[in-house]
Amino acid sequence: MIAGLAVHGLGREVLDLFKEMEEAGVKPNHITVTSALTACSYAGMVEEGRYLFERITKEYNMSASVEHYGCMVDVLGRAGMMKEAEELINTMPFNPNAAVWGALANACRIHRNFELGKHVGKMLIELEPEQSGRYIQLASILAAEGSWKQSLMTRKLMRERGVLKLPGCSLISVNGSVHEFVVGDRSHPQAEKIHLQWERILRRLRKEGYV
Repeated sequence: MIAGLAVHGLGREVLDLFKEMEEAGVKPNHITVTSALTACSYAGMVEEGRYLFERITKEYNMSASVEHYGCMVDVLGRAGMMKEAEELINTMPFNPNAAVWGALANACRIHRNFELGKHVGKMLIELEPEQSGRYIQLASILAAEGSWKQSLMTRKLMRERGVLKLPGCSLISVNGSVHEFVVGDRSHPQAEKIHLQWERILRRLRKEGYV
């Protein structure tokens, strides 16, 4: 329940259920704490996240894991507290993994801290050169900064290294039937009709000024 609520960003509901769990005598474990911290991140609940993070060692007799640190970096990063997030990474008792650095890089993109974002983005590519998401992340940071040439070069580097980006996929249910659409795929039996209808919608959106 806690994990499900956390995924949907229902931070207050997660913490209420977490408190109810503790009052019932159920001790939090690694997974429930991670889920609760994730909820704090999605809901922008910085102080609640700090308090929960401190309780890991003080009250739960657990050692904060790399996942816990990653969640806390995300909590701080999403709130724009870049300096605090970076300081937390630097004080970790073990080497931060790509997920931790990725949380910081994403926060840099959102809050337009381009210098730090580029540094972390390049480091992530060195850590995970086979992961397409790392190239896309750095390219997005560079594009947001206005460094279009460098952004295109990053995507070119990804292609030259043979790193493939998984195509996006959408699902829609119509009259009880589920239809799947994959980027670049035209194998759907009604592909031509679908694309014609999409063009009509796109023209209307442009006419209304949305595109």
